Amino acid sequence: MMEGRPTSGAYNGHFIFATEEQITSAAAIDGTRIRVFEAEDRREVQEGIRALIERQSSVERPSRELTSTQ
Repeated sequence: MMEGRPTSGAYNGHFIFATEEQITSAAAIDGTRIRVFEAEDRREVQEGIRALIERQSSVERPSRELTSTQ
């Protein structure tokens, strides 16, 4: 979803498949896929991910400059 292309992975013993159209899960890589989220739920998940990305990118990273004490 973040990369803008279909992706797949595994979680808790199930394969997860994400495309722009849907997120599905199957017990086997070639097994019957079952929809995990409906369209409305997917929009909510995407909004949450976007908010998280924006929040993380706005956090200032600590300076790596070394200070000397004299």
